[in-house]
Amino acid sequence: MIELERAVEQFNSGAYYACHETLEKLWLEDKTRERDVYKGILQIAVALFHMRQGNISGTKRLLRSGASLIRPFGPKWSWLDLERLGSDSLKLLQYLEKRDKEGAHDLEALIIQRVQDS
Repeated sequence: MIELERAVEQFNSGAYYACHETLEKLWLEDKTRERDVYKGILQIAVALFHMRQGNISGTKRLLRSGASLIRPFGPKWSWLDLERLGSDSLKLLQYLEKRDKEGAHDLEALIIQRVQDS
């Protein structure tokens, strides 16, 4: 659980690539169905990393995939509010689908504020 806590701290501080690295280790080690939670949060983190880099098509693809992976485990999983993370991810996806690349990166703080605990 310590690594998951580290990943959540990394996500919440905007260290999305580091969060990806931390969650990838958990995802590769876990052989249960719950590994999809790690992969889903990982994909959302990478989506936000891509958004900062201006890769909006990659952002949209990973937001959709990540939200889909965590949906079966919500609304709460362990101490995390997956329902909110999934909902926030889909709100951002909807916004990006309506906007062009200009200015999209500045919305991440407004829409996905953090992985919430329950």
